[in-house]
Amino acid sequence: MHFVKITKEKFGVSKGITFPTLGNDMGVTGVSIISFKPEYASKRIDSGTLEHLKTCCRMYHDHTMIHQDSRHEFILPILEILTVKKKVVLKHLISG
Repeated sequence: MHFVKITKEKFGVSKGITFPTLGNDMGVTGVSIISFKPEYASKRIDSGTLEHLKTCCRMYHDHTMIHQDSRHEFILPILEILTVKKKVVLKHLISG
């Protein structure tokens, strides 16, 4: 629950959900959907909407896995803000 408190206080997130999309030797990935609107904090997501969101997340994941050239659109902004030390550690982790 500490994580929930931090996301609300530091980032203004009122509600969020994460769908795992891959879990194998390559790693673990997921898609998160969040809301900053406080009026949604106590609302429940109905099962139909939940299934629709799962399908959308799976389609998004499948698209990015198939079209590998589109991955840079999501990864590059993250890599650009890493410190030199973090880039070195990441390169080491990737190389095994």
